[in-house]
Amino acid sequence: MNNTLQNLIKHGLKRIVFMNVFRVFTRVNFNYLLVVLLITITCMNSFVVATEHANIDDLLSDYEKAYTEKNENLYRSLCSVNFTSLNKQFNRNMVQIKSGSITRMFIFNRDIERSSIFQNRASIRYIPVKIKEQSSENSISRYRRLDLVKYGNFWKIEDDRYDTPPREEIELKAINITNAKIDSKIDFDAAAKILMIIEAWRVAWENEDLDDYLSFYADDAQIVRVTVAQGKEFRKYLSKSTLKEGMERLNKRYRWIDVKISDLELTPQSEIAILAKFLQYFSAGVLLDQVTYNDLGFKRLIFKKYGNEWKIAYEDWRMYEKIPSYEIEKK
Repeated sequence: MNNTLQNLIKHGLKRIVFMNVFRVFTRVNFNYLLVVLLITITCMNSFVVATEHANIDDLLSDYEKAYTEKNENLYRSLCSVNFTSLNKQFNRNMVQIKSGSITRMFIFNRDIERSSIFQNRASIRYIPVKIKEQSSENSISRYRRLDLVKYGNFWKIEDDRYDTPPREEIELKAINITNAKIDSKIDFDAAAKILMIIEAWRVAWENEDLDDYLSFYADDAQIVRVTVAQGKEFRKYLSKSTLKEGMERLNKRYRWIDVKISDLELTPQSEIAILAKFLQYFSAGVLLDQVTYNDLGFKRLIFKKYGNEWKIAYEDWRMYEKIPSYEIEKK
């Protein structure tokens, strides 16, 4: 009896130990298999994404889909680590994708500019897009620019921002810009060039393209900001470098900027200097669908000829209100 009881206990203990060991072994193997499966799926997904971006046409197709279908994850997968890491432009694009403000994009049949120096770099310019206006069902037409870099066998987006319009479109707008009044003493070619520069300068400001914006200023340009208090004028003088600092702060503050020009007049200052003056309406927003700040003022630009190029040598601005006038210092 004792032997029988001992055998039962012994076999029972063996069974219990065996079952516990089996359960532990099974659980470990199941977890191991699960980890392996997840890693495999991740690798497969990465491979599929990379394969889709092995040529530029595939990347462009997904790029259009990311914007028009508001697919933030897809857009992120198209971008390089350099672009996604702490890049303000990338964050701005993600906000725009989420909002669905770009309603249409005409991506195909675009000219691809290949770098003559670096074979792994390319650019696509003048991509037409339709953008829904702030708090409106209307849409406006703009252009975007893509800079691409090839990492190994796959293309990635290195930069993506609004582009200046094609030169021929700027020329067309410049010739008809706000029914400009042009002094008869000004040479027609000079007037046409200055009108083109003003339009390109305005577009660069809206696009927050600081390099392009500053390229229209002479290195020794003088910029004046005028404020009025108690009937007196106060001027603040800026150099090109301090203008750059101010514009950088402005671009960081606002997500979008809109600049409109009207009542443009051109008058000669000398044989190599022309004054452009106009009403400037500026508006900007921290949120995509809201105007945070706006103002209306007089802008005066003196263009000076440096060799064959016209550059902004002097600029001033003051609020649109009844304030004392003053003479512009001729350059």
